[in-house]
Amino acid sequence: MNLVNNVTLIGKLGADPKVKEFGEGQMVANFSVATREYYKVKDEFKEKVYWHNIVAWGKDAKKVKEKCV
Repeated sequence: MNLVNNVTLIGKLGADPKVKEFGEGQMVANFSVATREYYKVKDEFKEKVYWHNIVAWGKDAKKVKEKCV
């Protein structure tokens, strides 16, 4: 049984994605995305930044290369 988790992250890229090609047309892309959470503590707004390390393979890596590199 194949299980797939889908997540939509809206944030900012930490740097340009690193795309590597190997084998017969295989591709992998690595990049990081920063997302922010805003919350309130005793009438003061706080912000927390989360970094997500992303690895995309195959067709998804090709899309990253076309759009971001």
